[in-house]
Amino acid sequence: MFFYLSKLFSFLVTPLAWIFILLLLTLLTHDKKRKKLRLIWTFLLFLFFTNLYIAEITMKFWEPKQLDKKDLHKTYEVGIVLSGGMVFVTPHDNMVFKHNIDRILQAVFLYKNGYIKRILISGGNGTLRKDKSLNEAILLQNFLLQLGIPQKDILIDSLSKNTHENAVYSVELLKKYYPNGASVLLITSASHMLRSFACFVKAGLIPDIYPVDFHTGTKEHDVISYILPNVEALVIWQELLHEWIGIFTYYLMGYI
Repeated sequence: MFFYLSKLFSFLVTPLAWIFILLLLTLLTHDKKRKKLRLIWTFLLFLFFTNLYIAEITMKFWEPKQLDKKDLHKTYEVGIVLSGGMVFVTPHDNMVFKHNIDRILQAVFLYKNGYIKRILISGGNGTLRKDKSLNEAILLQNFLLQLGIPQKDILIDSLSKNTHENAVYSVELLKKYYPNGASVLLITSASHMLRSFACFVKAGLIPDIYPVDFHTGTKEHDVISYILPNVEALVIWQELLHEWIGIFTYYLMGYI
């Protein structure tokens, strides 16, 4: 039940949903004074949440520091990659990558260059559809095998549906394969790292972290991009609010 409610709640706490609801209320309002006031609020919300400068500044404070490869001073037994809407298969059996792909690409780089000995992919089907073709851990395992990474160096958790379960099932797998403990590197999006790390600590593991998939960094924008409405700002705000609400909810549920 928590899983299904979280999906619905995730939509309701997006800026786009707020703007849509407020606009709908404005259209349904007959009182001219209230209609004008709600229209102004809708416009102000739209300007605020589509401003790329405000969104990136806020995200910059949230994301952890970006690490250089030279900051990794040892070889880790396992690099844990958290999936999440990263890949799916079309009806023609073509694998299509969506967002968060930097997570698996960085893990492959770390593996190929000797920073991690094994890759643990955590994440099953995180959608509301019960479709085996959407099981990301299995799809990503096949992807790694096609890249030439041997089966023995790939571990998968194909059961977890959220970050809490990512941590719980990953820790169970590590106990099975490394009963005496192992050095672990947690690899996930920078905006997702704080909640992920907290879940793993709660599950009994304190991994080193390797944040990837940054929204902010060295890229530069022209002045116009910070003045005109930008859809990228909505994406950033949606991710921020998703994480903030997620941390609050996980705290109430005892997951962190």
